[in-house]
Amino acid sequence: MTRTILVLWLLVTIVAMPLMASGPSSSSSSTNDPGFGSFSTVDSRRCDLLEIRAEERVLRVFDKVTRKEVLVVIDERTVIRAQKKSSFDGRRRLEFADLAIGQELIVTTDTQSGQVSAIRIRG
Repeated sequence: MTRTILVLWLLVTIVAMPLMASGPSSSSSSTNDPGFGSFSTVDSRRCDLLEIRAEERVLRVFDKVTRKEVLVVIDERTVIRAQKKSSFDGRRRLEFADLAIGQELIVTTDTQSGQVSAIRIRG
């Protein structure tokens, strides 16, 4: 009797272990599930700030990669941060008014929508 129980336990263990370790199959991937949500790709560019249009919340910057001037629209959801806390009296989270002509920026945009998600001020 004990031998039968031992054999059954060993058989269940051998069969169940690979099934538990295999994880989800490729057909049930969570990224293909429409209820899961989609991922977006972001692109960060180093730019020099050339002009500030405060009324429109628009910046004219020089993209150092493409070597072109680009207009960047800032909305209320865009996060503006300092790369170093020591640059702005210990503040890391900044406001639109903290931007100044001549600053070097890292502008992060969502490649699908083109919306600017974050601006980091270098230096």
